[in-house]
Amino acid sequence: MQEKQVRGLALVEVDFFDDTIQLRLALKKIFVLFLVWFIYSKNIPIWHVGF
Repeated sequence: MQEKQVRGLALVEVDFFDDTIQLRLALKKIFVLFLVWFIYSKNIPIWHVGF
């Protein structure tokens, strides 16, 4: 009985670890997109109108 619980916890941990990796990848993508947008918007003279 206890062995199953331990195995279940290990699976939950692996799932959680997987989710955090996915989250980090998503955040990195968003950050890169924001950076690209920021650089491009700075090149346009009227960029400060949006702020």
